[in-house]
Amino acid sequence: MLIGEKTILRPLKKDDSKLFYEWRNNINFIELAQSLRFPKHELLEEEWLNNAMLDTSNRNIYFIIEEKKTRTAIGFASLNQIDWISRHAFAGFTIMENDFKGKDLSHDGLYTLFNYAFNQLNMNKILGHLLESNTVSQKMCMKVGYEIEGTLKDHYYWNNKYHNVLFLSAFKDNFNLMFSSK
Repeated sequence: MLIGEKTILRPLKKDDSKLFYEWRNNINFIELAQSLRFPKHELLEEEWLNNAMLDTSNRNIYFIIEEKKTRTAIGFASLNQIDWISRHAFAGFTIMENDFKGKDLSHDGLYTLFNYAFNQLNMNKILGHLLESNTVSQKMCMKVGYEIEGTLKDHYYWNNKYHNVLFLSAFKDNFNLMFSSK
């Protein structure tokens, strides 16, 4: 369990499948996360959750994000495609519960995830991507040290239109320098 100032990132539990079923069928999540556009059945979510919890590849780590005071599940985070030799991974992070958005929980949770990746797992680089039009997430990502490495033009098709996707990276040295007083 990873404990931040405002959030807790805990391992997945079997009864989280109801959360994932609701969250991963949310149309806003599908758009912003560039997720598969097909409806996800409860059984598929249960199978996905079981596979995630039993993943022995050491290439993926999944968390439920909880608000620390109430221990309410508010979203999920992950480190994926972990490359233990080149020391990099892709990060995924989303606050799904609207009542908890805009309360600096994203910043705290992402900081907690990055601190774990860089200073416990010894990752050197964390990668990510997001829609160019998602300016709220861009600002939050920059606060934890992400930099824009490039733009994938017309990369994501949604609502009868192609959208640009920003490719992001954060480096351990920059992150630790930014947060050396914490």
